[in-house]
This record gives sequence, C-alpha cells and structure tokens, in this order.
Amino acid sequence: MTVATTDTLDGLTVSDYAERFYESHNYGYGPDKDGTILLISMEDHDWYMATYGYAITAFTDAGIQYIGEEMTGDLSDGDFAAAFDTFADECDDFITQAKTGEPYDIGYEKMCQENNIELCKLPQKQKNAYAYYRTIYSYLKKVKADIVHVHGSSALIAVELLIAMLAGVPVRVSHSHNTICSHPLLHQVLKPILKVVSNYHLACGELAGKWMYGDRAFQVIPNAFDTKTFVLNSDKRFSIRKKLGVDDNLVIGHIGKFNSQKNQEYLIRAFEKLSYIDDKAMLLLAGNGPDLENIRGQAQRTVCADRIIFWGETTNPESLYSAMDIFALPSRFEGLPVVLLEAQISGLPCIVSDKVTREVDFGDIIWKSIEDDPQIWADTILSMGQRTEVQRKQYRLQHVKQIARYDIKESAKLVENIYECKLLKKK
Repeated sequence: MTVATTDTLDGLTVSDYAERFYESHNYGYGPDKDGTILLISMEDHDWYMATYGYAITAFTDAGIQYIGEEMTGDLSDGDFAAAFDTFADECDDFITQAKTGEPYDIGYEKMCQENNIELCKLPQKQKNAYAYYRTIYSYLKKVKADIVHVHGSSALIAVELLIAMLAGVPVRVSHSHNTICSHPLLHQVLKPILKVVSNYHLACGELAGKWMYGDRAFQVIPNAFDTKTFVLNSDKRFSIRKKLGVDDNLVIGHIGKFNSQKNQEYLIRAFEKLSYIDDKAMLLLAGNGPDLENIRGQAQRTVCADRIIFWGETTNPESLYSAMDIFALPSRFEGLPVVLLEAQISGLPCIVSDKVTREVDFGDIIWKSIEDDPQIWADTILSMGQRTEVQRKQYRLQHVKQIARYDIKESAKLVENIYECKLLKKK
C-alpha cells in the first residue's frame, strides 16, 4: 500500500500520474506487482487509487468508490493524516474480506437503498444451515410476503420454497438457471417436492427448464440486462488497452466466476499453446471465485505468465469487452450465460464450449469441444481473425431483433405480468 501527494501533475491526468508513479518506483509484490497507490493531487484537489495484481481483485470499482466517500470529509478539511489513516484501515478490511473469496462490493446494496428496497442479510448456508433457513422463515412471516421468487441450478431450491409455503406465502416461483449441478442425486430426489412447493415455473432457457422441470410446463424468461450498455465504446477500448500496456496485441478475454464450471484451467492451457505461436497475445481474465488462487498459481507456472492478466471483479464489464478482440468461454456447463450475450452485443468473435446451450448464438459463434487438445482451441483462436471497430458495430446492428429479446425492460414487464396474474388468482 502506497500513499503519495504531488504539487503538480506535469500535464498528466491524476490517474496517469498515479500509475506512472507506482510503476516507475517499482512498487508491488511478486510477479504481478500486487499493491495499490493512493495519489493526492494538490494542484487540482483530486485523488486517484490505482490497483495492481491481487489488489484489482480485492478492491472492486464500487469498493474504491466507497473508500473515496469515506475519505472525502477529511480531504475536504485538509486533514490528510486522518484521510490516510482511513485509507489504511479500509485497505486492511478490504484485503481481509477478499481473502474469504468474496471481495467487498456495495454496488447492489447501494442500488437497493436508493430504490427503497429492504435487504435481509442471511447467514452463510454452508456454515450454519439452520440459521440460514430460520432467518428466511422469520423474515417471510414478519413481512407477510405475497411472492417468493427463488433462483437456482437444482431442485435444492425446493427447501427455500417449502419454507415459503410454511410461512404462508401464496405465490412461490422457482427459476432454473443451469443444466447440471454438483449434487445430481439430491436434485432427482427433490424434484417431486419442487413440483408441490412451487406454483409457477420459470427458466432462463429451454435446456435449463427441461433440466429442472422435466415434462412439466414452464416459461422461459431470458437472463436480461441493459443491452445498450454493451455497445463497443472506442474511448473505453483505448483507455483499458492503454492501462494494460497493449498496443496492437491480440487480447483474448474471459469474464466469469473462477470455479470448476467456468473451466478457466482449460483456457490457460490453450493460451499457453497459443503463446508459442503469437508471442505478443494477451489473456485478460476478469472475475473472482473460490478457484481464483489456484488458477493464478497455474498461470504463474506457464511460460507466458507475464501475458495473463487477472483483472479482478468489475462493475463495468462493458469497458473490458470493448478492450478485447476475442471472447472465450470454455465452460463445462451453463444455463444461459449472460456474458456470452454481452460479448456478442459488443461485436466480439466468440469461441465457446459445446457444453453451452446454443440458444445464445446469434449465428457466428465458433463451437469447440473441451475434450479436445487445447492446441485445437489455440489454433482456432488464431484463425478467427479480429474485427475492426466498424465491423463490430455493424455486427450489432445486424442482430438488433435477437438482442431485443434480452432487453431488461422487456423481461421486467414479463415478470411483473406473472406476479400480477398469479396474485389475482390467489385472491
């Protein structure tokens, strides 16, 4: 952790100055230069926090914003010592939290507060299942909920829905988001119970619905989002690539939780094969999860460790898509992956595991088996070619109708209609 002040930025932006200061002094630990710097500009009364290596994971965008808000009062009063103490204390808390596998991120919490949405924080189910389920039951009884909508990857969500039924909730919606799970036997045992405790069935896609409900009726509500956000942005592309030190290098990107499902281990093996052919290519990995440190260790043992970038979690994935040239998704299984939709909207060529549902294909995805030698993925990526910025924007315009299906406003209307119809029937 570094704190620095400067009287002049020498014509640079505060962010550029902070990054140059950190790099020119060779700060940071290990091959990824793990660390962070807080730079205070006395010249224009501004500040910037730059992160490197593991710090990118520990300090999310929302987290950095939070730290800034905590320091603002002292900085405005000119009490820099107090501001620096706050910065040090917050850094310690954030790093401690990140080591649990779940970096501190207030983005959604803040959004809920701004929209007067009450949050009920649950105990961790893995540590104390009884407390977790008891809290759900008590809260539902207290607020006299009309609707409970439970999302999951298996019929294990029947337990939460059973609790909702016992708590007197009239409308109980199950929502399937995957096509496989880590406990298939339990899934099969609980499927009949799910049929009883859930009175409306939703799925993110056809395959996810058949997995959860079999031959029973269900409605598909695609995983939706603000599609306009993911249009290629030339300025963001330039900014991110500059931060990464990338010129005309090929940047292969991936965004996802670091776990067995997302299979980043295979992607690193494929990239190492590719690196022998293209010695300037970069692999950009964004996300967090329980397997992050194992994957980071695997990357450090490769011959191309210096060209594998761990970005950490981000609240602005659209900027990363803009910076990428090719998107790779080697998942072992998926329901309906939103990241693949986002990447296509950004106009990226995509190479994807054939274990992923093809419902998300706009028509140009390259499908490959993860049973193949990683060399096949490496060769395929190199043969795919990069799209120009104009071509990427044209690609999006050519698929406007397909993209509209995943617009958050349309999906929100569908869910609202379901809630209203089910409540009317119960009254």
